Amino acid sequence: MAPRYHHLTLAFVALLAICCSGARANRALGTRSLLETDYSLSKGPYGVTNTTISDPHNALVYTPYLLYTNSDEDEETQKFPAIIFAHGLCGKATLHADWLTELASYGYVVIANQEQETCKSASLYDPIRSGFAAMDNLQEASNGKDMLQHLEDEVDYLHSRDDVDASKLALVGHSMGGGAVIDLAAKLETSNPGLVQAVVAIA
Repeated sequence: MAPRYHHLTLAFVALLAICCSGARANRALGTRSLLETDYSLSKGPYGVTNTTISDPHNALVYTPYLLYTNSDEDEETQKFPAIIFAHGLCGKATLHADWLTELASYGYVVIANQEQETCKSASLYDPIRSGFAAMDNLQEASNGKDMLQHLEDEVDYLHSRDDVDASKLALVGHSMGGGAVIDLAAKLETSNPGLVQAVVAIA
């Protein structure tokens, strides 16, 4: 992982840990793993699965899981706080896969919207037609209302999951996504006060 992303992740984890209070690391690791686990500053105590969903829209979901268990209680479904990530204009969510996975490894279910990711460019072979198509595409990609709606849909999606503590939600966004998560936080504070525990907007 690039050093800049490593430092960003550690900063996020510190803030989110204060605001969202993720599951305890010692429970996730279990007593047996205390001497077996390679503790690294860049990885949390949970394993992470990465899945792609298409409902309510295309998105990546990073889900933590226990690496070790000590009791039947550990086998029960755990509830994790959640993080919604919004990408920047013309930015693919997969570009952030490393540190989103790292955030999930600290005990957070992370969802990253994959809509409005692609921006087309004009072609030298057909500059007029491709130029208009590129402008139309950019207009769709930069539609803030659409992005906000996608994020709202993700809130509903997270509420539907049995492994998510719906009362502990953090919002993280980059560039255009940073503005979107601020808008979402303001909207949710009106409709559902106290739901959003942390907001991180990256320029």
